[in-house]
Amino acid sequence: KNAERHHCDCCNVWMGSDRQSILLHENGKKHREKMEISLQARREDKLQEEKESNEMKQTLKMMEAAAGKKIQEDMATGTF
Repeated sequence: KNAERHHCDCCNVWMGSDRQSILLHENGKKHREKMEISLQARREDKLQEEKESNEMKQTLKMMEAAAGKKIQEDMATGTF
């Protein structure tokens, strides 16, 4: 007898490691619903990370522009 068990990380459940048990679980309504929720959360996280990254890039551009302007002003007045 095969004593190995399969764990579904998405549903946090254990089942037999045979292909039939795994397929039965993966095609089940609860598993599919949890997978959709998980995928949606990943999409939202990715969009949030992209938004934060773009905001950081924009902030850095503004800082670099302000620093460049200040350097030009200092060089023009000789106060550097």
